[in-house]
Amino acid sequence: MSRSRRRAASTPSDRSRSRAAADSPRLPARRTVAIGGAVAAAGITGALVWAVADGDGAPGARPEQAPAAAGPAAPARASARPTLPAKADSTARPRRTAEAEAEAEAEADTNAYRPPRVTGPRIDPAAHGADPTGRKDSTAALGRAVAAASARGGTVWFPAGHYRIDGAVPLADGVTLAGDLARPAVLTGKGRLGDEEWNGRAAGVTLRDLVLDGVDVAQRGSSTYKRDYRVQRVVFHNAVASFSTTPNAEVRESLFLSDRPVPVTPPVDLYKTDRANIHDNVIGVNTAQLGWLDGFFGSSFPGAAGVLSAVAKAEGWRADQGAFASGLFGNAASGTTIRRNVFNASLDRNASRTTERYDLDHAVYLWGTHGARTVVAGNWFRGWWLSGAEGGVKVRNGQAVTVRNNTLHDTSVLLYVQDDSNAADHPHHLKDVEVCHNDFRPTRDHGTWGTGISYMEYPKDATVADVTVRGNVFRDPTRKTGIDLTNGPLNAFTITPDNVYAAGPTVALESSAAPPRATRSPTGCTGPAGSGLGSLRVPSY
Repeated sequence: MSRSRRRAASTPSDRSRSRAAADSPRLPARRTVAIGGAVAAAGITGALVWAVADGDGAPGARPEQAPAAAGPAAPARASARPTLPAKADSTARPRRTAEAEAEAEAEADTNAYRPPRVTGPRIDPAAHGADPTGRKDSTAALGRAVAAASARGGTVWFPAGHYRIDGAVPLADGVTLAGDLARPAVLTGKGRLGDEEWNGRAAGVTLRDLVLDGVDVAQRGSSTYKRDYRVQRVVFHNAVASFSTTPNAEVRESLFLSDRPVPVTPPVDLYKTDRANIHDNVIGVNTAQLGWLDGFFGSSFPGAAGVLSAVAKAEGWRADQGAFASGLFGNAASGTTIRRNVFNASLDRNASRTTERYDLDHAVYLWGTHGARTVVAGNWFRGWWLSGAEGGVKVRNGQAVTVRNNTLHDTSVLLYVQDDSNAADHPHHLKDVEVCHNDFRPTRDHGTWGTGISYMEYPKDATVADVTVRGNVFRDPTRKTGIDLTNGPLNAFTITPDNVYAAGPTVALESSAAPPRATRSPTGCTGPAGSGLGSLRVPSY
């Protein structure tokens, strides 16, 4: 109907009602704001939209006012209170990406993997020339991405893909490198994240939710500049985390896998570090039996089993990922905490190659500890079965060490002093050492010393003092597992009566030696035993 016909069709009563309405006070104009959607009522000519930037942009930026549409806007009084129209769609939401939908589903399922939350700009390495297909070396491009993140205070976010690194990627102050293990970014090659510049300024670096296949985290620095590194939920495959003079390094909730022996460098390597914190990691795993991982990690890494299974299958890794010569090496370190880790070497594979120099070394090797106390507590060990100088948890030439509440399957504790030309880093003493409340669980014949606690070697100029052995459980019915002090100065040891032996006390001493001070009150190892990981069941290889 034409406009003129509509006017003609209106009745007098209609026109009178219109005049009455015009004479009555005007109602305030109604407004609505639809975030990311269309305006649902008159009075607002533009809608608030979220600024979403690609590449290096910042998701979650502050809302901007959209440009007004052409034409005059309906007038509105300053005092008018906006109200929603009766039929307005106040539930309109922006369309979510597939990644956002997956995150929402993971949030709803507390047992599902959730990628890390990122604040600030996301720096896409591809925007700086990185090749996510892995065909080209991306070392230089990743260096540019790190520099951009440092300048803007953002995160280098790796979309799914393979990034080849053949050189050293320098890190920078406060930068986070992260990805989504459900859509994994795999860093491959023979390079490393970190540089060899001792005086470079790179503090507060975080690495999260990445897969490093042959690419090491190797950072050297000084206590003044390079400190406070965190490695969290990173999958290392034939790769290591190595820190030199880098205080406050933390490695947590990460997985270390190896299908080839690493001859010298252990998966976690600490040199002259202060206050390193290594906790809740798994070193060595059978990828065909991963169900136990979710119980071990709990809420700190939900969905770990499914994530690792998918990555191992996609990358074609073999099931046996426990070919480690050693687990952790702390050289001249101070105040190290090694807590609630699983050290799980593939015993049978390593046992078949024990004639080679580096096939089997130490689960944990602490050499020249000093300063603040180093604590090895609540860990689970299996596979470092040699009880001579080649295996076990070793404390050599140092002081202030506690080995407590660990569960040791076929793994011994070795204490000794050895001649060393570097007396500054490795002084000829062993002092203030506590070995308490550990559970020794042998399953095979381990030779002379068994898998208990042994003291070995004693240079003439060595000082050994205040070694306490208390409340340990030795479960070997053959009595080959126990405490062996045949090479030790007995007056330095306190062995308390509450050590428990499967077939009666078994403390090996020199034939002419007097027993150690078994009844003297210990100066260390006070307090009850902790629960540890004694109930943990880790599938064999």
